Amino acid sequence: MRAVIFLVWSFFFAVLIGCGDTAETPFVNAFNDSYDVFFDQVYRGATTRDCIEWTGATAPGTCNCPDGGQIVTSFDGTVPGVRISGLQNCQVGSQTFNGTIRQDGQEFSGYSYQFDNFAECDFYSGNSPIGCIGEFEVRCAGFPDNCGYEGYDDDNCFYGCSGPE
Repeated sequence: MRAVIFLVWSFFFAVLIGCGDTAETPFVNAFNDSYDVFFDQVYRGATTRDCIEWTGATAPGTCNCPDGGQIVTSFDGTVPGVRISGLQNCQVGSQTFNGTIRQDGQEFSGYSYQFDNFAECDFYSGNSPIGCIGEFEVRCAGFPDNCGYEGYDDDNCFYGCSGPE
């Protein structure tokens, strides 16, 4: 199960930083910086990974984020089997993450993300791009955008956005 979750996250974040255009904009820079901090410090962090990638009948409880804040785990009280990891002022250096990661084994995407603060971005909402399928909304550096996955090659998922970021 952990290998599958790692692949899902790898696809998710490969998509996020694999935007086809190489010209860097404030939007792209903010998004990439937010991704780097989240993936390297929160998702892969020794004290926080188990609060994001959890299975079983018992929630792991609360994990401390690297520089303050917490990840609190629970089951969704309305949908059986859905696991929630809630990031509450999760700090990594000067970056803050607030939001939820929902894990639902019954749905195709498996994970959905709803952040009202994703470090340098102030909104991220989307589904896990298994097979590079899905859509997400994001707002970084003052630019909101709707993006959709457009396929993949051996290394990356590709996506396109509708706005001028």
